[in-house]
Parts: sequence; C-alpha cells; structure tokens
Amino acid sequence: MNRTVFVFFIGVFLAFSGCKQIDKLLTFNINRSQTITVPKEAVIPNLGVLGPPVVISADTKEEFRRQNTAAELVKDVVVTKIVMNVESPANEDFGFLKEVELLLAADNLPEVSIAYLKNIPADAGKTLELTSNNVKLDKYIKAPSITLRTRGTADEVVLNDVTVKVDITFRVTADPL
Repeated sequence: MNRTVFVFFIGVFLAFSGCKQIDKLLTFNINRSQTITVPKEAVIPNLGVLGPPVVISADTKEEFRRQNTAAELVKDVVVTKIVMNVESPANEDFGFLKEVELLLAADNLPEVSIAYLKNIPADAGKTLELTSNNVKLDKYIKAPSITLRTRGTADEVVLNDVTVKVDITFRVTADPL
C-alpha cells in the first residue's frame, strides 16, 4: 500500500513539474521601445506631470508566428522589465521627478498602471528601472496598437522639453499551434 501511495505522489510531482517545463518552453519575450517627449510646460513642481499618450505598435502577429503560436493561444502576458532613459536634452536627468508611473491602454480596454517608481532621488541619473505591477496584459498585447502614457510628480522645473526612451519587455506564455 505504501509503495502505491509513493508511486502516485511521484507521478503527480512529475506531471506538475512537466507542465511547468512545457510552459517554460512556450514562454518568450516581446520587446517594445517608444520615445516620449514631455513638454517643459507639463513639469510643474509638486503637481502632477502628465506626458502625452503615444501609440506603440502591438503588431505581434509576426512575433507569434516565429514562436509557433497565435494571439488566440496566448495564456499569460506580464511586463518583466521597464527601463526609461533620458535622451535629450543632454544635460537633463531624472532628478526633476519625485515619482513616475507608466500606464497602458488599448481600444475598448481601460487604462491600466503597468509600472512605477517612487522616491526618485535628486541624483537619479539618466536611467530608471521601474517596478512592474505584474498586471495581466493578455488582451492588450493582442490589440493592433497600445497607448503608453506617463504620469508622475516633479519636484523641480525643467528648462526644455524632455525626451525619454522607454524600453518594455513583455513575457508571453502561449500554447503552440
């Protein structure tokens, strides 16, 4: 009897660990980059900074095809990494921000917060890596295009428009064709 129970538990363990291995084989990244220009007039200390919405091509059909899957087979999509870099002006960095948040929207889908960073130090430099909110984005990644918007709070003025490049890595898990 004990041997039967032992074999049963080993079988269950192998089945579950095998499923995780299969999911791992069907998981891949989609990388998107977008440049956002925040007008200097939008940066007012101690008030919200609202960057203009910018459209990102979601066009994932080709990426899904290369991975031997399709949009309707996508099971799970989350953001695993978001990095923001100040591109211009050359003398600007993120020291003017107290906090920042990135929001994503798509047609017929609500805007959702995907990442944030709070308590940004005055010596933050030109690069910030945000914390993902681990929101499920399956429906968003399947849309023809998605809109990215920044929201935050500044603690000092800027003299010029600030151009920021945002690099986003989405982790996608899908079933095979």
